[in-house]
Amino acid sequence: MEKRPPPKNRKLVKQSGAKEKGPSVMRDAEARVLLDGTIDPIIDRATEVIGDRQEAMRWLGAPVRGLDFATPISLLATAEGQMRVNDILGQMEHGIW
Repeated sequence: MEKRPPPKNRKLVKQSGAKEKGPSVMRDAEARVLLDGTIDPIIDRATEVIGDRQEAMRWLGAPVRGLDFATPISLLATAEGQMRVNDILGQMEHGIW
């Protein structure tokens, strides 16, 4: 029987042994940033703007239109990405988002 390629509109996901859920799933680079503790001020800022730490963590893991639908957590590995996330938080604080 002939092998057919997977449909183009589907993403192939490599599964690990453990099941992981939504925003808590991070790539290796994102996990390293968290371990380094360099995003603590951004988490604190998101919590301040959003009003609840759990909601802030959920927001960090969700696609954001103002970040071209990237998740904030995915941008925190670079200084430029951190500035973009802080800009969006500032806009949210002032009612722009």
